[in-house]
Amino acid sequence: MKAVLHSLKFCSFQEIALRGPREVADSKNRGNYVEHHLIGEYNMVVNKRLQHGPRNSVYSSHCIQDEIIHILARQVCLTICNEVKEPRYFSILVDESRDNEAK
Repeated sequence: MKAVLHSLKFCSFQEIALRGPREVADSKNRGNYVEHHLIGEYNMVVNKRLQHGPRNSVYSSHCIQDEIIHILARQVCLTICNEVKEPRYFSILVDESRDNEAK
């Protein structure tokens, strides 16, 4: 599970897409998140889990991806809310970048 979360965090921090065009086994690009099995080539614990672990808990389906993202987003919101509750005053800085491609 740690490897899955680290893969998800990596994709989030780098702002890269989680999903590829086709997530089936024979696809050449299954997406950044699904390709986390590459970590297993360098980490024996992850490799053992991916090769010999139960097939019903590899945490690679898009439903699981969405659920983990939702949980992490909720944690971020709770952290921000707790930080805002502490001081007596706070400010919000907003920045905008328009998407010129969408017309």
